[in-house]
Amino acid sequence: MTSAAVAKYVEQTYVDKYASVEEKIAYKKHPASWPYPAKVQQPTNTITCGFGPIYIGIHCYKLEHKHSMFIGYYRFIKKLVDFVPTEIVEAKIEVQAI
Repeated sequence: MTSAAVAKYVEQTYVDKYASVEEKIAYKKHPASWPYPAKVQQPTNTITCGFGPIYIGIHCYKLEHKHSMFIGYYRFIKKLVDFVPTEIVEAKIEVQAI
């Protein structure tokens, strides 16, 4: 699945959860007019969407399934200088499969 496809999913999920009925109808008719579109931030493929609250999605570049555990590897920005990433950290998260 591409980052753009995941961004579209994040945007739809945000609309479903936080938009008013009127906003949902407007989004359904004209998704491009949504004022808080999901954006893919480079170089980490972090996806942001919304405003108060805001969704932040982190692209998992590697996913493993071992012994009923999902292990996801991702990167995030640790330090910004003038809005430019200067330090990117690699991390992993382990989640029990249901």
